[in-house]
Amino acid sequence: MKVVSRYVREQKRYTKNDLKSKFSFDEDGVEKFIKNLKAYGVLKSVKNTDDQIEMSDLVDDDVEITDETAEGDICSK
Repeated sequence: MKVVSRYVREQKRYTKNDLKSKFSFDEDGVEKFIKNLKAYGVLKSVKNTDDQIEMSDLVDDDVEITDETAEGDICSK
C-alpha cells in the first residue's frame, strides 16, 4: 500500500465519493480507510440533513452519528 498525503479541512463535510476521489481509492479501499479513521476517532459520520449541514462545528451532544457512510457526509474532527 502506498502512502498518499492530501490536505483536508477540519470540520468540513466530505462525502465518501469526495474522499474516494481525493485519495484515489477504489470502493473497497475507501470503505477500509473510513472505517480505520473512524476507529481512531479522526472521522465521524453524520446524516445528510439540513440541520447537520448548517452546523459550524461538531459537538458530540449535537451530532447524530450513523454507521452508513454511503448516505451521509463525513467530517474530520
